[in-house]
Amino acid sequence: MKIVKSLAVLSIAALFSTQVNAKTPPADEEVISPSWFGYSWSSLAPRNLVDKDMVLSIQSVENDVQGLLPTQGVIIQTYANRRHFSAQGLGGANHVDAEGDYRFRKTGTAKAVEHIKDIVNDRQYVTYYQFETKSFGTFTREDKNSDIVIKGQFSLTDVLTDDANALAESDHNGLTVAVNITQAHSDFVPEGFYPERALVLQSYSEDNTYSAIGFGPAAVPHYGTYSYQRVSANVAVEQTVQVTDSFTLPFIMVYFYNSPTSGVWYQDFGNGTIKFSGIFSTYQTQTAE
Repeated sequence: MKIVKSLAVLSIAALFSTQVNAKTPPADEEVISPSWFGYSWSSLAPRNLVDKDMVLSIQSVENDVQGLLPTQGVIIQTYANRRHFSAQGLGGANHVDAEGDYRFRKTGTAKAVEHIKDIVNDRQYVTYYQFETKSFGTFTREDKNSDIVIKGQFSLTDVLTDDANALAESDHNGLTVAVNITQAHSDFVPEGFYPERALVLQSYSEDNTYSAIGFGPAAVPHYGTYSYQRVSANVAVEQTVQVTDSFTLPFIMVYFYNSPTSGVWYQDFGNGTIKFSGIFSTYQTQTAE
């Protein structure tokens, strides 16, 4: 049976719950810089998106009664210049490739708005970005063809060219991921029947299987199969089928790396049945001697 190297993993991962705001990576903190009038906050929002990857983690969808747009997973937008973009999606249904024109405008030190015209799918969007760091924040996207509104978190990084500018692991083979659940919500499952604060150690094998043990109320051991894909320099998506003694359900997990071995995560479990988030850290899996 695979185990972590020592109880240090548990101790270190447990400390995550005391760290600042689990929703926001600590990298790229806003700093004070001098100005002609004393001191001012440096800007978090960029002036343009040229040669950038924008990854939108879909975490909430409103008014999509016909199931027109994706409700989970990520949308990866790449910007070739100041006018042209291309996009693809991963995780869940209704993702489509897109291409067209865009306009991006900075509206404040930490705010920006983007207008997209998708010529492939004949759709238009307006997306409002709130930057919490230079590479991470929250977004609200309005579909101008309907009343659909998509909300979630985003990551903005230079276009991934090779491993040199990547924080996210290229794969999880041979790793144990210490997943600290700091927030959980469900509109369908009563409280107490799913973990709201817990630590889960997930160990991944090269044959695309994994096993996990949990610590905390309602955390149960489980195992299953998974696929993992790095979609930008610091974002990866895991699509998993989880098996327990009482159920088998899929989940989609989005990892936002802010160091080569740690970051924050969001999980859509059971096609929106439960939504989890928190902090994670990775370790090389060790086997018992």
